[in-house]
Amino acid sequence: MDAYSVDKVLAKALYGDVVLATEVRNDRRVAIKRMQLLAATRRLSLDGGVPIAEDILMEKTVNDALSVAPRHKNIMAMLDSFEEDGYMHFVFEYCAQGELFTHPLPSPAPLAASYFRQIADAIGFMHARGFAHRDVSLENVLMDGHVPKVCDFGLATHVHTPIAQAVGKTFYMAPEMYARKPYDPSAADVWALGILLLILLTGAPPFARANETDKVFAYVKSHGITTVLRAWKLVHLVPAPALDLLERMLVADPSMRITMDQVLAHPFVQDPKASTRPRKRVVLRRWLSVLRRRMAEFLKNVFPSVHANTTLAASRRTAL
Repeated sequence: MDAYSVDKVLAKALYGDVVLATEVRNDRRVAIKRMQLLAATRRLSLDGGVPIAEDILMEKTVNDALSVAPRHKNIMAMLDSFEEDGYMHFVFEYCAQGELFTHPLPSPAPLAASYFRQIADAIGFMHARGFAHRDVSLENVLMDGHVPKVCDFGLATHVHTPIAQAVGKTFYMAPEMYARKPYDPSAADVWALGILLLILLTGAPPFARANETDKVFAYVKSHGITTVLRAWKLVHLVPAPALDLLERMLVADPSMRITMDQVLAHPFVQDPKASTRPRKRVVLRRWLSVLRRRMAEFLKNVFPSVHANTTLAASRRTAL
């Protein structure tokens, strides 16, 4: 660490922490992810009590692969990596504006569209380099000014290799992950991108988890996301091209779901004017409470015994 001067701890990490540092030779600010090798090898939290799915060897492999020129401007660059004093260190460019998750939601449609296009293009680039992310979420997009950068590849896997392990954050996990059978990780990334787009546009996820125990998911599966958005009086927030894309991305059967290449070729992604449909004015500070009330009313009408309990704050990383 002689090459860096640590300024402060930015956050706790699963195997250690993330610090803000300054590179001594050029005065560049960087973020350094420090991971205890013993904990990472055992796949346990630092206190040894919680199993963790993240694989730091895969994370390094993916970062190395994505660092080969040409790089993608919407993927957070790893600048260096080294082992020291029982810790692995990953040195990244510093994204001062933090997680996209912490930015105001819902985003205006043109801004949401801009973010989504860049994030989707980054995931497509990652797939082309041979890896699927498996933890696409607003929390794993950092903002460098107004530029979103995809990060955190600890749950990544080879894009063409079916895998049975279910990982990620429950709001974003694809339905096939709950089957405990091998699934296509690239299709799971498409699903997660669809959820991310919907949250950007409406301010909240459509359901808590994408399996049959969630009544809203069951309704979306049989009737489509448009029907639910109309029932919640949210459809005015979603431009028509985005709605068409969401209907193709949020398909429960992965074999019928749009592919990553098709996402990138869709008019909503290709045409910047596709997000300019007029929107009604939204009072952001009241929006989540209004949304929760509409969700609850919808559920009481369709499923009298079920009450909505979906909030962004409930988002947690899981490994089944």
